[in-house]
Amino acid sequence: MKMENKKPPLGILPRKIHDSMRLEGLKAAIIRYVNASCEIDPEWVKEYNELIKKVGD
Repeated sequence: MKMENKKPPLGILPRKIHDSMRLEGLKAAIIRYVNASCEIDPEWVKEYNELIKKVGD
């Protein structure tokens, strides 16, 4: 029986990368809302503050 060198299936994005991408998305959304003079969802601000402590800038 011949062994095949198969690559494993695609896994999950590492949390640090996911969190960094989420932080950038939140920043962009908050800026868009500020520029449009719209209220910012408090949950966005809370999540942003949590991620900025965790990931940094």
